[in-house]
Amino acid sequence: MKHTKFVHNFLEDSSKLFPDKPAFFANGNWHTYHAINKQANQLAHYFIKIGIKKGERIALLIENSIEYVVTYYAILKVGAITVALNTDSTANDLEYILNDCEVTLLVASQKLFRNAKSLFENTPLTPPLPRGDTEGRGVKAWEKKVLVWSNLKKIQLEESNTEVSLLPAELEEMPEDNPDIRIIDLDIASIVYTSGSTGKPRGATLKHLNIVSNTRSIVEYLHLTSEDRIMVVLPFYYIYGKSLLNTHFFAGGSVVVDNRFLYPNVVLKTMQEQKVTGFSGVPSTFTILLNRSDVRNQKIESLRYLTQAGGAMAPAVQKEVADVFSPAELYIMYGATEAS
Repeated sequence: MKHTKFVHNFLEDSSKLFPDKPAFFANGNWHTYHAINKQANQLAHYFIKIGIKKGERIALLIENSIEYVVTYYAILKVGAITVALNTDSTANDLEYILNDCEVTLLVASQKLFRNAKSLFENTPLTPPLPRGDTEGRGVKAWEKKVLVWSNLKKIQLEESNTEVSLLPAELEEMPEDNPDIRIIDLDIASIVYTSGSTGKPRGATLKHLNIVSNTRSIVEYLHLTSEDRIMVVLPFYYIYGKSLLNTHFFAGGSVVVDNRFLYPNVVLKTMQEQKVTGFSGVPSTFTILLNRSDVRNQKIESLRYLTQAGGAMAPAVQKEVADVFSPAELYIMYGATEAS
């Protein structure tokens, strides 16, 4: 196996080994490892240009897309920390997280920026006080700096102090080489917000070593290789969804995204057309496939394995899934967010 040390090495190493290989599929288009790494490098250099420092938090409000992938690895390349935001969150929930972990910069897609417009035009909420700080000393609200992936030339905001810049236009003159930022594997790579049974969401910190170790383990027991293609319907802001991206980029495999799971037969068609070898879901994912799709009458010849996590799936459902997708193997997985 590779001696990968940092999470962004998943992309960099595979770009060296398989530069022209189709690595990521979304919206009918394939993107190669070289193209993804090139744009991630350009964005990383742009982060450096605007003053982003190692250890600063950068939030992502982006649906599963090539823009998410580029942004995620670019953040890690400069030693910054990714904070993935639930794309279904309300503006108040987003504001809470942005303040809670003192986000320096938010990178958003055009669609989600528009949906959360009130967050950028209204007066910021009062930031949470650090434990024991009753007078508000040391409190720092997020800085209201936003990058938006957009095909527009300009985005207008009314009565706002938000600084908005547009991607990919800002990247045109940026260098394409891997940035040279010194980090160690014990540096924090990601903060993942996980909701407990009570109270506000809490941020779990994951170091590069956490994620790399977890990724290597999954790649090993699923026997993933550069020939594997995973069908992704889970969101990347979710730790399980992000794992699908990381494991396949580590192995030099390919990631196929289809955000239309409301129409499960459409996703099954994409799986067949793109000859995926793997599929992953939470219990409700498989329940939907069994009850609201034509999966029993379809055969995906390329499918080698399935994985399930995100809660307990009833034994009867496990058996039915295994029977319907046979001879593909079903792996039942478990792992707390805090353990990456």
